[in-house]
Amino acid sequence: MKTLFPARLVLPRCGMVVILLAALAAAVPAGLRAQSPISIDQFSRGSNKVDLQFTDQRYGTNPVLNHLVQFSSVIGANATWTNASGVVFSSVPTNSLGGAASLPATNASGFYRVVGIPFPITGTNLNAVDSDGDGFTDALELQYGTDPNNPNSFPVLTSLPRAQFALPISTATEGSGEFGVTVLFDKPYFGSLKFGVSTQSTASVNIDYLPLPATVAVAGKSVVIPITWIDDAVISPVRVLFLQLLTDPALPYARGNLTRHTVLLNDNDAYWSGVLVEKYSQRNFRLKLVHVGSGTQATFVAGAGNDGLPVLAGETNALKSDQSSGIVPIGSFPATVQFDTTSHFKITSPAMRAATGGLFGSGAGTTRSLVLDSLPPTSGPPNNQQILPLRVVGTYTETLVIPGRASPLSHTGMFVLVKDLPARPTFNQ
Repeated sequence: MKTLFPARLVLPRCGMVVILLAALAAAVPAGLRAQSPISIDQFSRGSNKVDLQFTDQRYGTNPVLNHLVQFSSVIGANATWTNASGVVFSSVPTNSLGGAASLPATNASGFYRVVGIPFPITGTNLNAVDSDGDGFTDALELQYGTDPNNPNSFPVLTSLPRAQFALPISTATEGSGEFGVTVLFDKPYFGSLKFGVSTQSTASVNIDYLPLPATVAVAGKSVVIPITWIDDAVISPVRVLFLQLLTDPALPYARGNLTRHTVLLNDNDAYWSGVLVEKYSQRNFRLKLVHVGSGTQATFVAGAGNDGLPVLAGETNALKSDQSSGIVPIGSFPATVQFDTTSHFKITSPAMRAATGGLFGSGAGTTRSLVLDSLPPTSGPPNNQQILPLRVVGTYTETLVIPGRASPLSHTGMFVLVKDLPARPTFNQ
């Protein structure tokens, strides 16, 4: 909240004294008097105007005082101070000893005062500088008593349509088709709305999304900024796209409170951790599921650099610690996807080299293949199978082909797949 410093206000806690002196024009309309405790220092009469002359006297370390003129029809406990209309500063006094404010002679008779607002501003030409990028120059913000360094503080006395995002944040998923971010106006607007992408975004154009236009056409009180995501076969972390509403002197609209929107882009590709569950043991494996368009690519993977598991940065791929080989040997083995829907999931691995281990030695030439199948019932009693966005439970069939053996060996059991979740980014909205 801004603190208004009227005339002769003493601030002992801050170790400073601020004295603001105002003067009223000599030829004052009937009933127009200086509001106490503002002291009349000097006064002058301009052509068809009422001029307020004021000076600041500073002692010690003080904030920058930015001034505005306020009006009240009464004084005392029932006074209601509002910003006076039509105020024109001959110069916007910043870090100065005063200035002059002119009001039209048609202003209502009553009580006027000059107040100072302490906050720093930047820039030298206040009529040209918009320090916080909210569409209002610093000079205009000083006139209305808003903070020119805060984009969420801006003059409310404007006849321009004001644009702002409908929501501060939204979530999208790669491959979900065209996506839209809604912008609302407080009154009908017909023209172009300018926006841009912040350089703080981690989502990249032509990699994560198609190029965006610089403007969108508005015809009414809302518009949707369209975003088309690129669906690739690369497993990526959650990415962030920051959209910002922009202003342009040629476009007759202003910005509202919510001028930045954050889109969290989730990937539709992921690694999954799998477990083959038997009566007395569990065996682990890794699966890579990639979605491109309406198709699914499944790959059994193992070994550092293949399985998506954390590795030590100082190790090369060939020497990195292996955490996933076993059922699946080191490498990548594309599988056949028969079904990948919310009601049926089924994939079949290729024949992968296998070692029986133990008493059977290296088992040279032995191959293993896996069939993962989940088909939850649509009615009737449950079968302990389920297909969820982050978890799949079903039955597996393991087949071993051993050289010299007439028929392969088969084994069945339950499998569980759990999706790896990427870390969510941290950011300031």
